[in-house]
Amino acid sequence: MMLYSVCISAKTAIHHCVLLLFSATVDIRVIESVII
Repeated sequence: MMLYSVCISAKTAIHHCVLLLFSATVDIRVIESVII
């Protein structure tokens, strides 16, 4: 059961990291398109 919760929290952390990276990439693209 402990291992299960660790797995869930790891998945959640990875998911948040992916979302942050994705939003950062989108922000950079938007800024670039505004500058150009």
